[in-house]
Amino acid sequence: MKIVLRKSDRLFLALIAVALGYLVIFMLLQMSALEEQENIVPFNDANAEVQLKDELELTKENIEILDNSSNQNLTNTARDLNDNRNKSMDDWSENKPSANQNSDPVQAAKDFEKQLFAEAGGAKERERIMQDMKDRKDKKTKPISTNPKTTSNTNGSNNQFAGNVMVDFKLDNRTAFENNNWYIRNPGYKCGVGSSGTVMIRVKVNPSGQVIDAYLDEASSNGLNSCMIDEALTYARKSKFNSSQKAPASQSGYIRYRFVSQ
Repeated sequence: MKIVLRKSDRLFLALIAVALGYLVIFMLLQMSALEEQENIVPFNDANAEVQLKDELELTKENIEILDNSSNQNLTNTARDLNDNRNKSMDDWSENKPSANQNSDPVQAAKDFEKQLFAEAGGAKERERIMQDMKDRKDKKTKPISTNPKTTSNTNGSNNQFAGNVMVDFKLDNRTAFENNNWYIRNPGYKCGVGSSGTVMIRVKVNPSGQVIDAYLDEASSNGLNSCMIDEALTYARKSKFNSSQKAPASQSGYIRYRFVSQ
């Protein structure tokens, strides 16, 4: 006897078959999960042999060792990398005024002030210059407090310092204003605990010796934090170099600052 199912009956049976299929798959997955759980070995089982995959072996090749020796025994002074004098650890002095510079530092400062005022054309710039002159005067009358070592040796030596310095700079065929490295100032103690490293600042200088642009060279720096970057950029923009009529409108150089954690 041939059984003829209605369309609705065939649809119902198909749904039941699909549901049974899903149920079988679900049961198989559950059984597989239980087998994996049985193979897990607790770490507190003393008799169990635990194997770690892809274990990283600590060797000298994959351990990065930070070398802070360059920030040790630093002298709180600046070095002009164009200075070609002989080097000495004990018998040394800061740069001396060049022969082609004005022998009267007061008159040189006045001339420089007039030049900047003429270029800037504003009282605000004049106020800034006057403050710089006051700072310069204070420097001559007050001793500079330093941390590891004295800032300079004043014995009139013809040598330059051979040790590590906190600031060094280079601008081809140009020196610090009046050949006085004090105009390339040192912010190396201003950022406190945890601030130890080197900040390289690229500068652009106009013929008058003013820094017209300064930016971080991150690839040549290390140990950076926001305070070190901000202070280095601020001090770089305050730096002054000698004027040069032969210099291009924008001459590139750099100032490298070393910071010491307090």
